Amino acid sequence: MIICKCFGALSSVVRALSSHDRGHRFESCSAHILKRGHSHRFLFCVTIELMGNILFLYLQWHFVDRPRTILKAWGNCLRFNLNYWSVPLLLKTLFSHWRRYRYSYGKGFSPRRYFEVFSFNMLSRSIGFLLRTVLIVIGLIAEIFVFLIGLIVFLFWLVLPFILILGLFYGFKILL
Repeated sequence: MIICKCFGALSSVVRALSSHDRGHRFESCSAHILKRGHSHRFLFCVTIELMGNILFLYLQWHFVDRPRTILKAWGNCLRFNLNYWSVPLLLKTLFSHWRRYRYSYGKGFSPRRYFEVFSFNMLSRSIGFLLRTVLIVIGLIAEIFVFLIGLIVFLFWLVLPFILILGLFYGFKILL
């Protein structure tokens, strides 16, 4: 009975079952097995099996599950950055008047009035084009930085176990 309790406690650290994805993250593995009505003898056998699979569970978590999460977060950051700088909206309204400043031509035809209104409206569109272009360029530069930072984080995550193993290896080599 003492061995089963020991391995039951160990199994809560070793294994996360598929039901953890359904909101039962903080229940131990032994709690799952005991809820299903299995005996402690079964718990002992399951724990031994899980101890052999912990390396494979870690590798799946580190190289499959977490990279998928990192890629989703990276994509969310890229979408957020584009929306933060309003790049799609600025592209749609690239040639619009700046802050909707425009004059109406009014009734009748006056060459002087027509020239003033046309000049002001073109100036307003030019200012709008120039400022929107600057904001689009700043947004795209920020997007490139977010992309590069995300790429560095993703590659670092994939290489991290090897860095840790090499660090341990060279650390012990220095000690010996």
